[in-house]
Amino acid sequence: MIAKAHLPPYNGAFDADYIRLSPTERSMLSLATLDSGDRVLDMNAREGQLLEYLSRFIKCEICGVSGSMADVKHTRAKLKNADILYTGSEDIPWRENSFDAVFWQTEYHAKSDIKLKEALRVLKPGGQLLLGIVGYPTPRWQTARLFTNDLETPRSLFLTNKSSWFQLLADIGFHPIGWRSIYFTSKVVIGQKPITQDLEMNG
Repeated sequence: MIAKAHLPPYNGAFDADYIRLSPTERSMLSLATLDSGDRVLDMNAREGQLLEYLSRFIKCEICGVSGSMADVKHTRAKLKNADILYTGSEDIPWRENSFDAVFWQTEYHAKSDIKLKEALRVLKPGGQLLLGIVGYPTPRWQTARLFTNDLETPRSLFLTNKSSWFQLLADIGFHPIGWRSIYFTSKVVIGQKPITQDLEMNG
């Protein structure tokens, strides 16, 4: 039976059981449908907070990739049960149909076709992509640009564009696709790998 992931209640800053998650991570988790024992991949593992939550509270089998060796070492030391790999490329070093869910938090407006294609490849049919996008809505972004150098775009001010993300995921092969805005600066695109995809590819 699929159970919706729920965040544990906040018990104070000094509670050893509390995991500090970013608004985008909290948004992705609130929309995830996971079972105990599901295998999940974090495509931007960073220091492993999201993976720690998934392991501790949902009892998932956790895997992650990072382009930072320092983050990989830190996360491996903290999460002994996690399979954390360093990769400087956009290739995901697991076989196709390996994961029940893939999480990816991106802080950049630039979209990565290769990463999203890899996410689709390693997802099991029916598996869920939870793509967390950090950025401001269009009017706020345009206003902020008035106070910046024309040659520079601050990392925190990248525009999020719903229709272009929908089109990109649809072109890659995700269906259905959803979009939720839970926090002001966090958007989540939810994509599913079609259950019939393997049959269509082999037909």
